[in-house]
Amino acid sequence: MGKSPLNYTGNKACIAPYLLDIMPTHAGYIEAFCGSAELLLWKEPCPREILNDYNSDLMNFWRVVRSDRLALLVGKIFLSVNGEELFRENRELLRGRPNILDDCRELAEHARAATDEEVRAAAAFFETQFYSFSSTGTSYGIRGKQYLERLWAFKDNALIKVITGLRRCGKSTMLEMFHQALLQDGVAAYHVIAITFELMEYDDIRDYRTFYRLVRDRIPDGEKCYLLFDEIQQVTHWEKAVNSLCVEKDIDVDIYITGSNAHLLSSEISTLLSGRYVEIQMLPLSFREYLQADHLPADWSVDQKFQQYLKYGSLPAVTSLRQENAIVNEFLLGVYNTVIVKDVLARSKNKDVTLLEKILRYVISNTGSMISANKVSGFLTAQQKGEGVKSSTIASYLDTLEKAFIIYQVPRYDIKGKEQLKTLSKYYVADTGIRNALMGYSDNDIGHVLETVVYFELRRRGYQVYIGKWYNTEVDFLAVRQDTKKYYQVTLSMMDETVRTRELAPLLAIHDNYEKVVLSMDRSYVTDHEGVRFLNIIDFLLAEQD
Repeated sequence: MGKSPLNYTGNKACIAPYLLDIMPTHAGYIEAFCGSAELLLWKEPCPREILNDYNSDLMNFWRVVRSDRLALLVGKIFLSVNGEELFRENRELLRGRPNILDDCRELAEHARAATDEEVRAAAAFFETQFYSFSSTGTSYGIRGKQYLERLWAFKDNALIKVITGLRRCGKSTMLEMFHQALLQDGVAAYHVIAITFELMEYDDIRDYRTFYRLVRDRIPDGEKCYLLFDEIQQVTHWEKAVNSLCVEKDIDVDIYITGSNAHLLSSEISTLLSGRYVEIQMLPLSFREYLQADHLPADWSVDQKFQQYLKYGSLPAVTSLRQENAIVNEFLLGVYNTVIVKDVLARSKNKDVTLLEKILRYVISNTGSMISANKVSGFLTAQQKGEGVKSSTIASYLDTLEKAFIIYQVPRYDIKGKEQLKTLSKYYVADTGIRNALMGYSDNDIGHVLETVVYFELRRRGYQVYIGKWYNTEVDFLAVRQDTKKYYQVTLSMMDETVRTRELAPLLAIHDNYEKVVLSMDRSYVTDHEGVRFLNIIDFLLAEQD
């Protein structure tokens, strides 16, 4: 194996000084690390157990010492091997160790923020190799077209680009993809300032004044600079700093931010930034994206893969894990707990975890049914044997859960009266995997799980979605986009005559020229009835977006 692009000799004596200088009191442990690092460099192909040991040792060092020199060492080591091939060969091992990949992402962020050019080169390697196979990045290239093009369309526009969505749905990865696209487009590395506020490196940046000064001091004089801020809601009153950076005349900046909570764009912030931002809301993987992750056995049918999609959900990280209940559930419950602690309880006046979980479980159990704060309050009050739960408290929790993107409210629309109704709504949980991890795996409610999948697909396709009210009947979804309307009914099967009559009745009663579709799991040569189309749900999900 030849020299790396950074002219690293691969000699153990060259590795040791870096580490001994960094951690002189851990010479024995450093010696062990050097041995495994040397094997990784010079033993070809790299055995999985060596990669495994090396990663563990590396991250143990990294957790103790956050150093540019260590980042450079790591970059040199990985640059000395064919990184992409190495990771492809060891993909199964890496899938089972998502935390290590998250640590490597953190390492890349730190290295990229350094001033040393060699450290930056090491960071570039991490970004192109680690991200390609990270727990949020298996679908890295798959998601690029839809969201990256939307970001790129606003590039060099005065608007602040705000990417929102559920935690672990891919926002950070998307921002990193945009960063790489900037570099590939010829933007100099020092013209991009990227800060991830969940890293320990920026743990003390929680005040907008400190945040402003940190960024302002790094902006090059008289040159265009791109500002990328990940999970910016960690900074109190961040909008004041961003607004100032946006309007100052002596700097030229293009700003992109991500956040996992809709409080990011609360009424106060919206007022301050009025007319200066555009929101791009990210959703978990579509079924098309999920399939392209290529993580399931090749001999599985598309129907089997769809069942897995319903079961484990659509968060990108799930495609990087071993497809076992215990492993996937642990991850999904971890995401759920993080959302509850950081995005719900931390931003709510109410701190009753037990009540919050009861409300969410009620919403999940009643997916596809009309819900109001009064109905939830009545149910919980009866369940708690008369101990009252105020409907205002329920409404506050529902609002906070919605702002954390863990549930989505779908309002009713009076088709005849052509107006949105203010009473009663349906709610859908953002990810069927989280739903199943909380409530258990069961096919008793498969119809409402299918409704959930269809609802989010319509959202991905740019529709505003409502529950259609037609006199005393209901259409599952009224999808509206510009001057176009479509009506959708969703059911497991139309083979039962009672179900068939029930699903068709409201659609046949609406006499307009807009498309009407019944989606089911059926596959039949009968494709329509009196102008109402019959379509298989999987075919609908895999079709080109209209």
